[in-house]
Amino acid sequence: MRYILLIAFYCCSHLPSLQAQESVFFTKKILVDSTNTSLGIEVRNLNSIKNKEYFNYIADGETILGTQLQTSLYYKASKEITLYAGVFLYKNFGEDRLDTAIPVFTAQYIKNSHHFTIGNLDARDNHGLIEPLMSNEKVLNERVLETGFSYTYRAEKTHLETWIDWENFIEPLDKEREIFTLGLNFKHLFVSTPKSKLSTSLQHIYYHKGGQINQKNRFSDDDASLKVNLNSTALGVAYAYHLNQKNVLFGSMYGLYSASNESNDTYSFMSGNAIYGFVGYQYDDWKFFTGYYKANGFTSAKSNTILNTYSTKTDNNSFNGIPDERYASHTEKYRELAFARFQYKKELAPEIFLGIQAAIYYQMNDALLENYEFLGNEKGQLDYNYGIFLTFSNIFGF
Repeated sequence: MRYILLIAFYCCSHLPSLQAQESVFFTKKILVDSTNTSLGIEVRNLNSIKNKEYFNYIADGETILGTQLQTSLYYKASKEITLYAGVFLYKNFGEDRLDTAIPVFTAQYIKNSHHFTIGNLDARDNHGLIEPLMSNEKVLNERVLETGFSYTYRAEKTHLETWIDWENFIEPLDKEREIFTLGLNFKHLFVSTPKSKLSTSLQHIYYHKGGQINQKNRFSDDDASLKVNLNSTALGVAYAYHLNQKNVLFGSMYGLYSASNESNDTYSFMSGNAIYGFVGYQYDDWKFFTGYYKANGFTSAKSNTILNTYSTKTDNNSFNGIPDERYASHTEKYRELAFARFQYKKELAPEIFLGIQAAIYYQMNDALLENYEFLGNEKGQLDYNYGIFLTFSNIFGF
């Protein structure tokens, strides 16, 4: 049986900007080829153990332990069309129950360089977005499932992917709002020699929370009435230099900008900007890189929480039984971090990969909780995470 990787040229370093951003638990979808049988099964599995030791005022420290299994029957209706139907299962370790069971359906049309998908999208690589736009942890639970439509264009030097993920559907008089995300990732390879690769990247996330038919309270800013339109954009360059077949030096630099229709309790800044960059070294299956992030009110609805300028930390403190909500309105407009990440990824058997990943974040900005100044300034705080992951992705014809 012959396989074609959905984005095989990434693995050949054609677009080096993905090289450092790709986490060890990301997987590539394998396409059903004309040489495969017309009927078969697709199996995708991810097992994760990740511990986050975070003590800042922005992001929670927690442990993520779980397994997910997505199994689908596929039918190759024609040379260009493949249909999938199956189920996605997710379970947290340490619980007796199954946490999530969701039916999945996908129709895929591929013609030359053009790829169209409707239904459940393939988002197990976060569409190649950098972490200030989309957190890699989205892949570790049911949030990896995206539903909507995507179009991808793939050529030797150009990659374009655009998609809509419909996250919350509403009916008349629902108390919740409709939610969807539009995404764009454009990359072009300007320089390509046996030694050097230079590419540019434009990435964008548009997050919408609104709707016309749900219940609303006029002149209220509660969650059911508040409308959110948040745009987050990144423009950057990436360079990779191949010392030899196993040794690669790489680096990337991005400028980011965000704009919202209005400030609110979650997204406090109507506009913002940031810089994000890193340099690194890869030897065979080992990778290390270090970088810098500095924000001025920059906001993305999907970003890695530790990079946020607003707090998502759980308020689990109380006084005389009354929650003190010390983190509820906390912001750090000038978030500034130095970070480093180590990664190791090894193929143990065909399409079975072991991944080890660890990261540290050093906080360089001042951070004081209003009315809780006695808790101290978090400037100089060192946070870290580490994890072990096992992934499997393959197709089997009947």
